[in-house]
Amino acid sequence: MFKVKILQLFDSFVLNTVGPYYRRIGKSLLSQGNDILGSEASDDRLVQCLRKVQANGQTPQISEALFTAPNSVLVGNVILKQNSSVWYGATLRADQNAITVGKNALIQDNVYVRATQPVTLGNNSYVGPNSNLQGCLIGDDAFIGMGSTIKQGASVQGIVAAGSLVPEGTQIKQGEVWAGSPAKYLRDITPQELQILREYKQELLELAQVHGEETSKSFRQVVIDTDERLIKQQRGTEEEALQKVAELNFPLEYEDEEFIEQRVFMKQQPPMFMDSENLFSQQEQYEQDLSQFSENMQKYGEDYQIYEEAKKYFEQNPQAKANQFQPKSEIPDDKPWSRKY
Repeated sequence: MFKVKILQLFDSFVLNTVGPYYRRIGKSLLSQGNDILGSEASDDRLVQCLRKVQANGQTPQISEALFTAPNSVLVGNVILKQNSSVWYGATLRADQNAITVGKNALIQDNVYVRATQPVTLGNNSYVGPNSNLQGCLIGDDAFIGMGSTIKQGASVQGIVAAGSLVPEGTQIKQGEVWAGSPAKYLRDITPQELQILREYKQELLELAQVHGEETSKSFRQVVIDTDERLIKQQRGTEEEALQKVAELNFPLEYEDEEFIEQRVFMKQQPPMFMDSENLFSQQEQYEQDLSQFSENMQKYGEDYQIYEEAKKYFEQNPQAKANQFQPKSEIPDDKPWSRKY
């Protein structure tokens, strides 16, 4: 316990004293270096995060969002509700009016939304990549195909096909499919198509969660993950398998480890080189054994029959002598199989 306290005090000292001290030294050295270089100096700066750009006293509210891409741009009165996501390169400009993104809404890559009038994206809505929205209303469960343009004052409750242009003031009802430039009513959506769109949105929500977890990691966590990945690559397949078995809480004895090593993960050694003469001699000997096998078994079978008769006889006549029975055949002794057995 005392050691833990010492380590905690040391970490606090490094974090609050040593770290800031070295940062000040680094800034001082950078400033002196730039002074020495004069006009040749380059003032390198990190680009600030543009997901919370304040405009007209309003700051984007993104705390409830499932995923907000690091290179997305959110300006002014932008409200992202629960589990909504804004993907890479998307721009939401609410410096004139508000932009409200509903629950589980998906704004894909490089989408541009400008609030010339208040913009609302309903719950479970989807806006495809490279789309352009200007002061419009997107209803619940609406679907905007990629590359579409929705003009000011339009209301979309249904489906807009990819590459469509919805003119100002157009009203698209729920369940309708519109397409073209300018967009016109095409047909009603089928239940099968509606189910496919729902499954597609659900897959994107799960993917957004993965991206959100990865992009929210600190620099230290990224370094730790990289080290773990390198260690995993350096470890053998055998160690990884044993760890997996242990994680699954399977009973693992020493014999089990030996079995896994020998039967599953041990690399097979290539067969030893054998010259043709030795190989031929071994094959010849094996063929000789096979050639004599059936004949010898027949002779042994005859002797076994005699043995059974003799056994029965001596059981009935305990006083008889053993030399009354002789084997009918003799096993040749010059064969390898005979010498062995």
